[in-house]
Amino acid sequence: SATAGTGTSELLDDYEEGTWTPTFSFWSTAPTSVGARYTKTGRQVTINLIAVNGVSLGSNAQIAGLPFASNSLNGASCVLSAISATNENSTGNIADTSAIINYIAAVDFGASYWCMSITYIV
Repeated sequence: SATAGTGTSELLDDYEEGTWTPTFSFWSTAPTSVGARYTKTGRQVTINLIAVNGVSLGSNAQIAGLPFASNSLNGASCVLSAISATNENSTGNIADTSAIINYIAAVDFGASYWCMSITYIV
């Protein structure tokens, strides 16, 4: 509890941390996952992915395997960022309950490390 006493309305009873395994579809060169972690607090999930390499095929590219299904279509957006990649940033959204898709443009991360972070509701 955040305050002294016997109250239960402030208890954090749904907190979890862990790893998840991303899968990549519609990439001409699939990235290699270096680390994929998540934190779930109540209904809010934040995922982080660090990867290297990868060439997406544009608007059909997917990163699937989210640790928890989203509760709505287009429920969150994300930004992918890389250093020294051909296209350094791209965006996408959760367009079904378990995959991040709909990138604005094809992305060639080359041999660069890149990261993604997204927060969504389950």
